[in-house]
Amino acid sequence: MRLRPIAPPSAPQTFYGRDAELTRIIDMILDIKSQPARIAILGPAGYGKTTLARAVLNNVRIRERYCDARYFVPCDSTSSVGALLIELGKVLGMSGSTPDILRFMIDATLSAKDSILCFDNFESAWDQPEDTKHSVEQLLSTITEFCCVTVLITM
Repeated sequence: MRLRPIAPPSAPQTFYGRDAELTRIIDMILDIKSQPARIAILGPAGYGKTTLARAVLNNVRIRERYCDARYFVPCDSTSSVGALLIELGKVLGMSGSTPDILRFMIDATLSAKDSILCFDNFESAWDQPEDTKHSVEQLLSTITEFCCVTVLITM
């Protein structure tokens, strides 16, 4: 079933002292030679990774480039590839499907147009037993194979 995609969260109200990082990330995303970009924002809890990612997604240059194809996937409670697929499907506006159909719909949506996909708190899905981690890694590999999807990860 198709629903409306979920808009990314708004820009942070307070954003101070991270302008250099913000500019660098935006420049990497928009650099034609590095299209599509693959960027990880890493750091300890409370470091401001999510705030920085929200600032990126709401930057005027990013909004102009990606318009309504800016997706923010909260991964806080995704401890399996199935949960990650469901959360990604929700953000893309999909629901009520089997995992295979959901996967097909996600692939079709992401391969259709330029988009930016932010997986926030990705460590929840990543820091799992090896078999689960491997499945999550395979999903991420599939997504990064699309030549039109920029991926931003916080963890």
